[in-house]
Amino acid sequence: NAQAAQIYYSVQGTAAGNRTIAAPLNPNPSALLTYAFKTSGSANGTLVWNSAFVFSQDIGTPALGTSTFWHHYSWRYNSIDSKWHFMGQSKNIG
Repeated sequence: NAQAAQIYYSVQGTAAGNRTIAAPLNPNPSALLTYAFKTSGSANGTLVWNSAFVFSQDIGTPALGTSTFWHHYSWRYNSIDSKWHFMGQSKNIG
């Protein structure tokens, strides 16, 4: 639920593999949302984003790797095209 918080934290477990991120429910126009992920240090995986999330063609889709530091991915909701636009990332925080 996009109205429940502005930042969501998730620590990935020890199993390798992709993590699918579903589209948030109840977005408001121009809402900001940040996801923060880190792994246990032994897992390696890719974040698979729902089609409601769109990336800049210059950046591509982020991967988690095996870093035990936080990776933050920020989005702004565009109510005109009903998509979450990627605003930027900060990786290896911690």
